[in-house]
Amino acid sequence: MKVSELLSRLAAADPNAVVLFLGEYVDATDATEIKEIIIPDEGWTCERYAISTGNAEVHHPTAHGLSLGWDEVTCTKWAEAVVILSTGPLNLQSNQ
Repeated sequence: MKVSELLSRLAAADPNAVVLFLGEYVDATDATEIKEIIIPDEGWTCERYAISTGNAEVHHPTAHGLSLGWDEVTCTKWAEAVVILSTGPLNLQSNQ
């Protein structure tokens, strides 16, 4: 995918959206071409968990509810706009 196509497809996105890349079983040495850009209509939530090595964040559609292990004393959450990048087709509807 060329930068011009990426910018064109992102034109409708919230400029402050968090961009998420969802690759299958990859690490930094397995970089692959972006083939899908999704701007979800539904709201997303970010949850931050305090763990011994720092913080961990989980991003998910708000309709899914809170993650297992959510603790209002040690965790924080907020609504966020997201743009999802993927190397292949995604069906987010099946995850709801």
